[in-house]
Amino acid sequence: MKILHATAKLTPSRGQLAQLQSEYSSARRLGLQWDTLVFCPEGRVERTPIIKYVEKLTDKDCQSPLKKAVSWPKLRRYFYSWLMQHQDEYDVLLLRYNFHDPYQLSFIRRVSTPVYLVHHTFEVQEMRSTGSLLGKLRGYADAVIAPPTLRAATGVIGVTEEIAQYELGRAHAERYSAIYPNGLDTTDTKIIEDKRSGPANLLFVAGSFAPWHGLDLLLEKLRESDINLTLHLIGEVSAKDRLAAKADTRVRLYGSMPRHEIPMIARECDIGLSSFAMYRNGMTQGSSLKVREYLSLGLPVYAGYKDIFPCDFLYFKEGSVCIQSIESYAMSMRKIKRECVAKAAYFFIDKGVIMGKLMGDIESHIGKI
Repeated sequence: MKILHATAKLTPSRGQLAQLQSEYSSARRLGLQWDTLVFCPEGRVERTPIIKYVEKLTDKDCQSPLKKAVSWPKLRRYFYSWLMQHQDEYDVLLLRYNFHDPYQLSFIRRVSTPVYLVHHTFEVQEMRSTGSLLGKLRGYADAVIAPPTLRAATGVIGVTEEIAQYELGRAHAERYSAIYPNGLDTTDTKIIEDKRSGPANLLFVAGSFAPWHGLDLLLEKLRESDINLTLHLIGEVSAKDRLAAKADTRVRLYGSMPRHEIPMIARECDIGLSSFAMYRNGMTQGSSLKVREYLSLGLPVYAGYKDIFPCDFLYFKEGSVCIQSIESYAMSMRKIKRECVAKAAYFFIDKGVIMGKLMGDIESHIGKI
């Protein structure tokens, strides 16, 4: 069975590209029949083996909201036209679900190759959570077009069970579903040095801290506590959170940092922190790439949501925004070797392992159709 996982974006995010690059490298390393492609305007991101530039679209066509509005349908039409032409080369198409996309619905109804839609969020809630009129309109548009699109697909795939069930509910029909959690090519990461000492050191990394990260909640609880620790923040922080962080001498702000420099900070840290306010997007489960990166480095994780890890997995702790609990967990993890953490996490976070399981699930489903 040969799979193509494809998406088309005017501006692919770094997180999306990292995930898909891990797919590509893992497939090549393990000899899996799995291709990965990202369609985008020429020059929008650096060319790599997974990037396919769209004809007659360049970075200049994305420099303003008006130009993006004109370029978006051109991108979608090219994307689905290419897929239609190449569908016979694949047994299965995995397409990252695109919000309120009528071209997507039309394509699925016309293509003969099975199509599974991959979902990473609660689409309507995410759009509406922006609070803008445009976000509300986009959320309404997706609420209208999603049900027939989901019914037309062969099945739905969520990065969490919660997301998969959400999409099944939107389909208003029985459909096959599977889970495809985030992961990374663990051969690309190295376990960090162990430089832990003194009071607890906590690491919180994000490209840009969004409301669902709950950084504001963490800083508020930290302000109310006198526990001696250090919180290392890497990523773009809002003006309000920056003021709160600077007012606390226990917080160190680094701003954005290249991925390869993060281990220099992480080697001092006892644990990594993940989101504490997923409920702001209506969610209780998550599958953060950053969590996988922490674990691959040998850092246990404390977060405010449920991930795929079983209850007896020691190195991911779901808990509330309680500084005492966080500090206690951090210090209890100090006696655990970095290698033990990474080894225990491998089966849950390695992209190749995750891809192999999904391929098996889909092959079994295709055989029953």
